[in-house]
Amino acid sequence: MASDSEDPTWLRRFRSSSFSSELGDDEDKAARRGSVGAQKKGADRNRSVSTIVAPKKCKPVPSHEFAVSLKSAAELLLLKPEKFPFQSLPKDMKLHVFSWLGPAERGVAARVCQDWSILMKSPQLWSDIDLVTFPPHPNEGDLESDANLVMYEAYRRRTKKFINYLVSIRPMMRRFCFGFDIGDVKDGWMEGLQALLRTAQCQDLEYAELNWNETPAKPFVPENMSVTWCTNDYKDLMYRHRHRQRYFVKFFEVFTVVAPNVVKLILPFDWTERSLRALSRLLNLESLNLGKYFIFQPLEQQQLDTLFRSAPLLKRLTMEVWTPSGRGLQLFQMQSETLEYLDVSMCRGFYLDRLQLPMLQVFKVSNCPMNGPLVSGEGIDISCMHDLLCRGTPNLKQLNESRLAGNWKDSVDDQLEGVLKTVCPCARHAADGSD
Repeated sequence: MASDSEDPTWLRRFRSSSFSSELGDDEDKAARRGSVGAQKKGADRNRSVSTIVAPKKCKPVPSHEFAVSLKSAAELLLLKPEKFPFQSLPKDMKLHVFSWLGPAERGVAARVCQDWSILMKSPQLWSDIDLVTFPPHPNEGDLESDANLVMYEAYRRRTKKFINYLVSIRPMMRRFCFGFDIGDVKDGWMEGLQALLRTAQCQDLEYAELNWNETPAKPFVPENMSVTWCTNDYKDLMYRHRHRQRYFVKFFEVFTVVAPNVVKLILPFDWTERSLRALSRLLNLESLNLGKYFIFQPLEQQQLDTLFRSAPLLKRLTMEVWTPSGRGLQLFQMQSETLEYLDVSMCRGFYLDRLQLPMLQVFKVSNCPMNGPLVSGEGIDISCMHDLLCRGTPNLKQLNESRLAGNWKDSVDDQLEGVLKTVCPCARHAADGSD
């Protein structure tokens, strides 16, 4: 406990005043008790003599002076110190303050002093790794393409240096985002990302956005300025897509092993058997966004069944696939006991034949054939969307952006009919929509 000499003047005065006031009251009560006792004893000895002892009183503190002391103390408490004692804070509080800084600002803070430099290397400080926004790169504007390439090269060096820094401190990641073409061997993004996943502590990683298909910060510079398109160009394009896909399969297998507790995942998906097997490791997955990887990407019913079986807690699914449609049209079935939100509005050539989604509340869908308009119902029997929803989605509340009425299963109002004309591929609604 601090000595009296260390207490502020107002505090010593406040304590002295309080003590004096309490002392006066205590002595006054004791004196009164003594007086009563003396009176009783004197009365017993001699009833004719009255002995009364006058109590000894201390001078009380004037009320106005006590009020002034309290007011002064309140004013002192409201005064802000000249310097905030940041260095006196516990380590956890310092890290919480530093967590509000961006990566570049943390780099500046690390050069302030040795203590801050050590704090910047704390693994728990780097729980949110967003390589999409680090560092800001002005790749748009009126600059020439050569200048853009120079800026991108500087961006690539800074980002890879930052990744190496993260590898050295083994961050405890809870959120991880990147946007790099892992098939670009020249840029070498694949090696850095794999090293980061192998060294980082990803057991608590819950959110991941893995854009492995492209590098948005890289300016577009066509390699072939010719306006013609030949067979060799097509073969080169297909080779690069397959090469990137093989890189993704290896990367995704490593990711699902080191981060098995992901809850929300966003990525382009290739629907290969190895990728689906890796996805089945994420048993805590609740929200899944599978983007389109490549235009020529066939989808089989068995792949959809594997997806739903491997995600027993899935509640939200957004999916984009482009499958051929026409005389060889394949109709799909979707079955899940937990799904509450389903968005297939970005799909093309994806038509449904059966739904068994008892918990579904929001459904977004469109009618987009892959290869031209859908053929007439002469050779293909496509169920009406309203019938599918009535049989398989008893708790549906919203179709696209329209809220459904309470009796939507028994009666189709004008609003619902208008939505069905735009999304339902059955013969009746397709004919009404074309009128």
